[in-house]
Amino acid sequence: MIGIDVNISRLVTDYTNNLWTGADVDFFGRVYRNNRNDGIIPEVYDQDNRYIEVLQNDNKAGTVFFDWINPTQITGTKSLATVWIHFAVNLSELYPTETANHERADEYAHADAIKWTNKSGFRVTGLVTGFDAFSQFELTEQNKDDMQPYHLFRLETEILFNYQNC
Repeated sequence: MIGIDVNISRLVTDYTNNLWTGADVDFFGRVYRNNRNDGIIPEVYDQDNRYIEVLQNDNKAGTVFFDWINPTQITGTKSLATVWIHFAVNLSELYPTETANHERADEYAHADAIKWTNKSGFRVTGLVTGFDAFSQFELTEQNKDDMQPYHLFRLETEILFNYQNC
């Protein structure tokens, strides 16, 4: 592994070990925007040399994936990249106490995701919620839901990395 994938892999590990540890969440790495059935679909390249779609899975408490936004600024050996981190979550699964008290709990999800992202070297520069968070992808009726208990959001981040010292 080299380049930005090193930083993304580290954050995936941090998320896996610290973010929503009591819930069944899929934390994927970097996706590729592939054109499928007249729409752009986020897919990861797996160890079996296949592309796997990573949009919301109703059988999971959440799905998280990374979208590297072009272009990347390169100055000497330093590279500055914009990475959008997408979250499709079931708030009732992640925050059962809060949702049982009739809270939406979306702000808890934002706060926890921002906390662990900022600890990783990624710098959060923005938050987008609802359908707008996934606007660059073709959503099906199954994964369009942003009503309780489901929530869609995206953290817009920047990461400085070095191809020579990955």
